[in-house]
Amino acid sequence: MYLKWCLRLFLVVIALLPDAGSACTAFCLRGDQGLVVGKNFDFIEGNGLILVNKRGVAKKALVVSDRDAPPTSWTSRYGSVTFTWWGRDFPFSGMNEKGLVVCSLGLRETVFPAEDRRPVITVLQWVQYQLDTCATAGEVRNSLDRMRISPPLGATGKLHYFICDSRGNCAVLEFIDGKARWYAGPDLPVQALTNTAYERCLQSLNSGRIPVPDHISSITRFVRAAELLRAPRTSGPLTDRAFAILRETGLGEVTMVDGHPIRSMVATEWSIVFDIQERVVSFTTFADKRVRRFSLSGFDFSCHSPVKAFDVQKDLSGDITDAFVDLTPQMNHRFVETVQAVLPKLHPDPAQALPLIRNYPETTTCAQ
Repeated sequence: MYLKWCLRLFLVVIALLPDAGSACTAFCLRGDQGLVVGKNFDFIEGNGLILVNKRGVAKKALVVSDRDAPPTSWTSRYGSVTFTWWGRDFPFSGMNEKGLVVCSLGLRETVFPAEDRRPVITVLQWVQYQLDTCATAGEVRNSLDRMRISPPLGATGKLHYFICDSRGNCAVLEFIDGKARWYAGPDLPVQALTNTAYERCLQSLNSGRIPVPDHISSITRFVRAAELLRAPRTSGPLTDRAFAILRETGLGEVTMVDGHPIRSMVATEWSIVFDIQERVVSFTTFADKRVRRFSLSGFDFSCHSPVKAFDVQKDLSGDITDAFVDLTPQMNHRFVETVQAVLPKLHPDPAQALPLIRNYPETTTCAQ
């Protein structure tokens, strides 16, 4: 009975993976103490690394398709910390030392601009580029005309972005019908984002009608986040309030089947809170609800020092700043190998993509 149930669950996972593989929720929460950004990473498994990225590193974007040329080139101006499922330099979310936070979330409606003569950059490296080179949301916007985003990794190529800076400016960037859409200021009345185009989420919020079906509860999560953000302020740390909202908008549960614990297909693997004012990052995982935290002030961002890394699933709690270890190429290679089980569903040629992702960090150099 148990084996049959597991087989049935496995077939459901494989059938739905391309549509359900990259759900997320992000929002900005403000209070007297400052502002924080909350981010849920909802996926089908929870492996991950937290990386300390350095200043003064010369990089050239990874180009998978021969049509995507020339690659974007840059040198990092700022250090950052990022969360990744793909390995070094391919982050899903992060914060740099200037307090800029950039989060990526899945969006099936995404259509990137047609090919043109601009340098190209891949969807996740775009996150790293912004953290490397920008201090404010305005600088992110100004960079849009300088490059073209390319989606080389199947389902993970369809993303939109939630951006906030230390001045309190937040923005949403989407690519709809081949054109960039930037929402900020009055155009961003609710500083939250899920996995539906922002305008559609606002329409549902204002009308009080949620469409059926609601893909991976995306609009439902947006409405819930909006209501919680508008709720009267309560006492207590902003980080605690942010984690409460992340719990209310999370996915996944564990059920017992024939005495065995079975988790949901898609679940909130990581819940992250970026404290922009204090430059402190806190997070929990689906399997371990204890809060772990670290401060950017505890890291050396010089590119002459080793890159530091932390396993998201490591069994620790509290302040983990001193638990980061030196990331070697071999460690990054082993970590990237863990995506092999899922990569065939995300890329048409995994044998080509995996070595490129795995070996990319060796193409970067310290330019200082």
